[in-house]
Amino acid sequence: VSRRREVEASLRSLAASLERRVEERTAELAASNHDLARAVNDLEAFCYSVSHDLRAPLRVINGFATMVADSPAVAVDGDAADGLQRIRDNTSRMAALLDDLLSFFRLGRRRAVPTAVDMDEVFAEALETLGVDGGPGRWSCGSLGSVVGDRGLLLLALTNLLGNAFKFSARQEAPRVEVWREEAGGEVALVVRDNGVGFPMAHAQRLFEPFQRLHAGEGYEGTGVGLAIVRRVAEQHGGRIHAESAPGEGATFRLWLPASWSQPLLRNPSDAPG
Repeated sequence: VSRRREVEASLRSLAASLERRVEERTAELAASNHDLARAVNDLEAFCYSVSHDLRAPLRVINGFATMVADSPAVAVDGDAADGLQRIRDNTSRMAALLDDLLSFFRLGRRRAVPTAVDMDEVFAEALETLGVDGGPGRWSCGSLGSVVGDRGLLLLALTNLLGNAFKFSARQEAPRVEVWREEAGGEVALVVRDNGVGFPMAHAQRLFEPFQRLHAGEGYEGTGVGLAIVRRVAEQHGGRIHAESAPGEGATFRLWLPASWSQPLLRNPSDAPG
């Protein structure tokens, strides 16, 4: 009996010790997570500020380069003209990158507002935004119906998906972009398929990381931020983005959204816009 009581007392002491260690470790992890979240928020705020503040000087540089190049009072020879054009091209490219960066960081600072969204209207607005012409011979779209989501974010995602599809199929003899809706397992998919250059599936996940461009050396313009924006929009809706492709066989992107969606919580209430 005495031995059993000693063992029981020892077990109680050990259990209490383990419980204290678990509580201490939990507190340490909570503190680490808080510090990490604060560091991420600070980094995003810094990048947002830098991206925003760099736009003004770039506009000034581009404006002066354009003024000098177009001024009849300034004699610009071949080398100088080429240099001015390089300045204009690179400042325009940098401005586009900053615009995409701002769009990307704004997603993390914006409170999504769920409503019933007519995706056929969103598709038409995306085409208008992209300035796409060519009519049904260039693209086709089935009825996309309605989804529950944030209209502005879904417009941003669909515009990026369509922009990619039109860009990477533009060099085909008969470029084609198809858009339709699928439903499965309580989810709705907005599908965008093109007959463009495609890509190896081994690199598919890289597409959704900022600044990752699989065709950067092939003359296709872009900043590598568009699909990262699409993925963030999908995540804000509790959905996902999936890609299927093969080199030379086009690409298909599916933006999966829950059929029933509730507004996600912000990581930090202070991120909500005023």
